[in-house]
Amino acid sequence: RGLVGVSTQSGALAEALDTWENLALARAARGLDPDAAVVAMVVKALDLEPVSRRPARVLSGGERQRVAIARSLVVQRPLLVLDEPTSQQDEAHAELVSAVLVAAARAAAGVSPNDLLSVVAQEG
Repeated sequence: RGLVGVSTQSGALAEALDTWENLALARAARGLDPDAAVVAMVVKALDLEPVSRRPARVLSGGERQRVAIARSLVVQRPLLVLDEPTSQQDEAHAELVSAVLVAAARAAAGVSPNDLLSVVAQEG
C-alpha cells in the first residue's frame, strides 16, 4: 500500500470537498504531512488552479479526472496505476496530463518540483 498510487476513471473523490481539501485528505489518510508546496505544485502542473476551490461534485469529468490524478501524485508513491488518465480530457489537457505523468515517471514518481514546474513552463 505504501508503494502504489491508484487513480480510477471514476476518481472516487470526496464530493463536498474542493481540490485542495481532497488532496490534503489523500495525504492525511496516508500519514503524510500536509505539505502545501507539493499540493500547490501539482495543482498548478495539472491546470487545476481555476477550479481548485469548487466542490468536486460540480467539476466536469475532465476536471474530476485531473483531481484524481493529482491525488495520486501528491501522495508521492514510486508506482502509479492509472486507468485511462486522459480519457475525459480535451486535447490540450490530455497533452498536459501526459507531460506531467512523464515528468513524474522520470522523477521516479517522487514528484520533483523542478520536473513538474518545467512542464508547466513549457506548456504555458
